[in-house]
Amino acid sequence: MKPIDPLKLSEAAMARVIRAFRSNAFYKLLAPFECGPFDGGCLIVARAAHSVFGGEMVSLHGTNASLNQAPLIPQHAAVRFGRMVFDARGLQDGEAMCRFWETSEHLRNVSIHPFKAGDLGNDAVMDEATVLAVAAMIRKALL
Repeated sequence: MKPIDPLKLSEAAMARVIRAFRSNAFYKLLAPFECGPFDGGCLIVARAAHSVFGGEMVSLHGTNASLNQAPLIPQHAAVRFGRMVFDARGLQDGEAMCRFWETSEHLRNVSIHPFKAGDLGNDAVMDEATVLAVAAMIRKALL
């Protein structure tokens, strides 16, 4: 299927996608893995979004604010379209996404990097059948 440009979606269409990520149906897809879109399921969301929208897979790296000199480590997967980044909260400016993670997750020095195999290690779930189901959920929300 041809990728759908998320930058050209109406606000209403993007709102439907975001609502889909808040639905019981979405959480049932992640239930076997005992995670949500921000605590282990982000790679599933990013891979599904990438299959629908295209773009570049990225990971957000940061350090735990309670550690003094920890290295930057991958914390979250998302999809980038120029300066805009998509995750289960929707499409937002990359700088705003970094600030959100610094505030909500108490991280420091959050930055966006091209996704590499092994980013997130065992901290993120990856299941191809679930990726396909989430991609179908995104497409349905755009109808």
